[in-house]
Amino acid sequence: MFNLLSDIILSKVEGANGAGTSDVESDILDMQNADGVVFMGVPCTTANAANNIKVQMGDESDLSDAVDVDGSEITPAAANEIVAIDIRRPRKRYVRAVITRGVSTATQAIYGMLYNLRKPGVDNNETDVIQSVILNSPDEV
Repeated sequence: MFNLLSDIILSKVEGANGAGTSDVESDILDMQNADGVVFMGVPCTTANAANNIKVQMGDESDLSDAVDVDGSEITPAAANEIVAIDIRRPRKRYVRAVITRGVSTATQAIYGMLYNLRKPGVDNNETDVIQSVILNSPDEV
């Protein structure tokens, strides 16, 4: 039986950040158990051509060898715009999202979703971060 939540790993990879101009790097995700990843969230509360989000990848677990993923950069067209970057089969094992703040802006949470898991059936509940429930053919209330 297919349920999306049991076939993905959903993680909050970066929390909200106050206004600033420094780059924001998300937590690093390990792609060993997945074919793809989607980074999704609101990278900028101020629309400006200098503010964007992209994905980096590398072979080192700390991404000390990080390189930008070609074509992954998105510049939000509006303040508080939700963006999503889907990368199927990245060529390196570790990935992260990077928000570039060229002009002062705050950021909202960014989430990472690993999909096409080689070992599905994970629990996506994370204390004080993510709560989920899976229902199959539920009754009415």
